[in-house]
Parts: sequence; C-alpha cells; structure tokens
Amino acid sequence: MTRACAAILAICLVFGTRTFAQEAPRPDALEAARERWNKLSEADRARLRETYREFAALPKSEQDKLRTRYERFRSLSASERQQLRDQYQAFRRLPAPDRNAIRESFARYRGFSRERKAEVRRAFRELVRMGPTERDAFLQKLERWRKLSPEQKERVRERVKMRLREER
Repeated sequence: MTRACAAILAICLVFGTRTFAQEAPRPDALEAARERWNKLSEADRARLRETYREFAALPKSEQDKLRTRYERFRSLSASERQQLRDQYQAFRRLPAPDRNAIRESFARYRGFSRERKAEVRRAFRELVRMGPTERDAFLQKLERWRKLSPEQKERVRERVKMRLREER
C-alpha cells in the first residue's frame, strides 16, 4: 500500500491531478505534463511506468481508496501537506524494525473501540506535553514494562492496586 501511495504521488506530480482523477485534462495542463515527462531521466520514467503498472494492477476498490486518500491530501493546506511530507520522510529514515513496529501499532489502533482510541489519543497528548526529562523517564519505564513477562506485569498491577487502596 505504501508503494502504491508513492506511485500515486509520482503519477500526479508528472501528469497533474486532473489526469489522475480521470477527468479530461485541459490542453495547457496536458502540455505541462508532457514537458515534465520529457524532463525526467530515462530511469525516472521507467520507475514511474513501473509504479503506474503496480497501481493499475490493484483492484478497483484499492485504486479508489488511494484516489480518495490523495484527494484528501490535496485538500489540505500547503503547510499541512508539507508537515505530512516531513513526517513521512522522518518515518522513512527510521530503521526497518522501528517502521514495522509503528505499522503494527497503527494496525492494532485501528482495531480499538472508539473509547479506547480516545483514551490512547489522550495519553499521547499527555506524553507530548511532558518536558524532555519527564518524557525520557516515562519512556524508560515503558521500555522496562515491555520487557516484563505477563506474570511480572500482573504482580506490578497488583502492587499498584494495593498502593491505591492504601492511599484512600
């Protein structure tokens, strides 16, 4: 899917959004697209042809989904689009295991109930608002938590529950 998204962006950059949206392009837009195409290196043209073939091979439902996502991207302000590009570039610079962990986390997140999603967003906002020292301490604790076995996690939960009862 990521590769297909890149294909859409590449196609749109060369041919423009009207061509991608399968609308009749204006003659001047068609000429501008032809000029951009002619300025590409042969390697770039070959790569673009291949990504287009990959996109064309997708089921129509996937193509429609990608078109919708692209249109939503195009509807953003220039600064929002740039922010997304920057985030994507930062994501691409991460090591493969980190990227995979993020993808897995988002896949889990998509399966959450509406209430659980709201809870996760709230916790994330709190994390973002923390100062660097506090955030580092939290992330270290989180890393230690992840390394615990299920039995160890249960013992920690019980200790926390006991402490909370004592405080009341």
